[in-house]
Amino acid sequence: MMGIHHMTILNHSPNMQMIVQKLQTYLQNKWREHVMKLGKYEHRIVNFSDIVTFVDLAAKSANDPIYIKQAISRSYQV
Repeated sequence: MMGIHHMTILNHSPNMQMIVQKLQTYLQNKWREHVMKLGKYEHRIVNFSDIVTFVDLAAKSANDPIYIKQAISRSYQV
């Protein structure tokens, strides 16, 4: 996105809202908290790259091989 100037349209609020709407409800809630923290502590408005980073981290968290739900439930069965 950074190299293609016309892709900055992704930073517009309606476009980012459409992307966030596609997230699961609990991730939408976490996103709102994340936006508030960025505004409070970094004094800036979020952009598309923030959503990308957030979704990437959420995906990695959901698929962590040690702490995913299935691995934890198996460890209790031993």
